[in-house]
Amino acid sequence: MKSKWLIFCLCFSIAFVSCIKERVDECPDQYSIHLSVKDKNYFNVAASPLARSKDENLAFRQYVNNLRYTLLDLDNDLLYYDSQVFSVSNDDETQTLHFNNVPSGRYLLTVWGNLPDNSMKSSFDLHPLQTESSDVYVAFTELQFNDRLQSKTLNLERAKGLLQIVYRDFPDTIKKIDIDVSSLFQSTTNELVYSGETGVTKSFVLSNATNVMETFLAPTADGKISGLNVTLYNANNLPLFTSTTLDMTMRRNEITIIEINYNSLDRAFAFWMWIDDKWAKIYDLSIVNN
Repeated sequence: MKSKWLIFCLCFSIAFVSCIKERVDECPDQYSIHLSVKDKNYFNVAASPLARSKDENLAFRQYVNNLRYTLLDLDNDLLYYDSQVFSVSNDDETQTLHFNNVPSGRYLLTVWGNLPDNSMKSSFDLHPLQTESSDVYVAFTELQFNDRLQSKTLNLERAKGLLQIVYRDFPDTIKKIDIDVSSLFQSTTNELVYSGETGVTKSFVLSNATNVMETFLAPTADGKISGLNVTLYNANNLPLFTSTTLDMTMRRNEITIIEINYNSLDRAFAFWMWIDDKWAKIYDLSIVNN
């Protein structure tokens, strides 16, 4: 009876299996990888004047809503398995990858989260065509597959930072804001080793629902200072003015905050940056014709 059950288990798992699901079969996994999110909040969120701290006990998909992973055979330098991007639909706080029938040897497992599509190379393009793209996460670990049943925990880390721009007391004539940020890293590897240089442009239509604009940005390139240019537009989509270049630094898993205030009496815009837990004025602009 025992030998028949063993044969059934072997037949049931002839093909390589790796997925996220509720498991009810009696055959244990060759390797189970338990995924959790390390960077649920930004490093400096506690000091942020916007107080956007997130509950640390939410479902996994509230931080990372999709996954993709690769398994590289290190002994033969060959890509053994490459999944497609798949959504995380359950409400569990962790997710598990199940591996079976992988030949013995050393493998490098890389897991990506919040990918915009299935495009993947040796490094990930953080800002394709100078667009914001997604709030991507990544983790990697080396696995030794053998006859033993094994499990491991892997923590996903955020690859980008967050730029928040707050606008206050704007005149009704301003309907849209464009931002242009320079000197950002272009790409990252699974080990969060950054390279290349690019910029990002993004448009925001002003809304009564919020006065905060946000964009996910790669860290500032090594040895550089990122420049931020802000252009304000009227209802006819004509630019009212463009600011001078404002210096700032983006960092991985940190928030950078800019505030723009309009003083109707002086007809002037003031730009402030949150630095060392306080606001510092970095730019003034008076408007002659509105």
